[in-house]
Amino acid sequence: AMANYKLSPKCRVAGRVEHVEPADGSDNRLNSFTATYGHAVANNLELISELRYDMSKNDGFFPTGSSGDSQVLGTIKAVYKF
Repeated sequence: AMANYKLSPKCRVAGRVEHVEPADGSDNRLNSFTATYGHAVANNLELISELRYDMSKNDGFFPTGSSGDSQVLGTIKAVYKF
């Protein structure tokens, strides 16, 4: 599920919730929550920052070297539209 809200002609926020169940029937379910902020710096260029929180039922699910059952990721990207 995703929600996107335009704050102004150049700024937007979005939220996304994801739930993944593996097709093999294993117990490695994944839940993810993402918050996004986007700012259009030009008509065809948007800077986007995201903060994401992932949770798994099993410890050691994530390949980040952590033995826990969750992780937090942050990204900043530029999207050029043509």
